[in-house]
Amino acid sequence: MARSIAYPGRPGKGVLVLGMLVVAFLGISTTTGTGWPIVLVAVLIATLVASLVLPAVPLTAARLQIRTPADTVAGLPLTIDLVSPSSATVRACAPSLDRGWFRLGSGQLVVVPQQRGVLESVRVDLRCAAPLGLWPWRRRLWVELERPLHVAPAPVTTELRLPPDALHRGEELTRSVRPYEAGDGLRDVHWPATARAGSLHVREREADDRLHIELVADLGAPRALGDDEVEHRASWAAGAGAALLASGRIVVLHTCERGGPTSAVVRERRELGRRLARAIPGPVSRPVGGLVVDVAVELAAPAAPAGVAP
Repeated sequence: MARSIAYPGRPGKGVLVLGMLVVAFLGISTTTGTGWPIVLVAVLIATLVASLVLPAVPLTAARLQIRTPADTVAGLPLTIDLVSPSSATVRACAPSLDRGWFRLGSGQLVVVPQQRGVLESVRVDLRCAAPLGLWPWRRRLWVELERPLHVAPAPVTTELRLPPDALHRGEELTRSVRPYEAGDGLRDVHWPATARAGSLHVREREADDRLHIELVADLGAPRALGDDEVEHRASWAAGAGAALLASGRIVVLHTCERGGPTSAVVRERRELGRRLARAIPGPVSRPVGGLVVDVAVELAAPAAPAGVAP
C-alpha cells in the first residue's frame, strides 16, 4: 500500500525560452499583420502544454513495491527490489535510506542507509521530465514495507575496561543439555548431544552472575546531545556488544525504547543490532553490582590501557 502526492516541479530554462519566443512572435504578428507568427505561437504553446502534461503520465502509471531484508547495518550497501511497469525515464530517490537518485528499470536499487533506526515505510521520490525534458514532474510516495527494516548502528572498535579473565567462560559451568528452543543462540549448541540425539541440543548453564555483563547503552537525555554524539554512542555500544558476544559472555543490554527503559539478554549480533536500532535517548536502567559496561562512562573516561581490549 502506497500513499502518493504528484506535483509539477520547477520548469527548466527551456520553458522560459519558449515563453519568450511566444511573446516575441505575438509582438511580430501584431506589428506586421502577418499570420505565420501565429502558427509558430500555436506550435510553441502546444509544446509548452505537452512538456507540462506528458511527464505526469509515466509517474501516474508507476506502481512501487519495495522488498527489503529484515536487517542491515548503517553505512553498508543494501539492495532493495523496486518494481515499476513504467517504460519512461523515471528516476527515484529514497531519502530515508539514501540521498542518491537512481534510474528505474532494472528493478533493483543499491542504496546505503545513512543512519540507524526501524523503518516500517519508505519515502520514495520519483522524478520524470520525459519526453521533452522541459518541465519535470515529481511524485512522492510513502511505501509500507512488508516487514520492518531494522538498520543497526555501524559498530566501532572498542576497548573494554574489564578484568583480564572477565572475557573467559569455562566449560565446567555447563549444567546439562536440553532440546533446542526458538531464540537459543547457535554458540550454545552442544554438538556431541546433537549428534547422539539426531536433533539440536543446547547447553543448560549454571546461573552464575560472573557470566553476565551488563551493557548500558546510554544515549543521553532527550535533546541533550547532538545527533552525531547519539549515533556515536550507539555505534560504540554495537562494537562493545559484538566483542562481548564473540567472547562467549551473556550480555544483558539496557536501552531506552519508545515504551521506556528496556533490559533483556541478547544472544546474537542480529538481536543486538535490532535492540540498538530501536534505542532512543532517554532514561535507562543501571544495574547495581556485577560487571557493568556503561557507554556514557566509558566514553567519558580516559583511554583504556593496552591489552584489555578483546
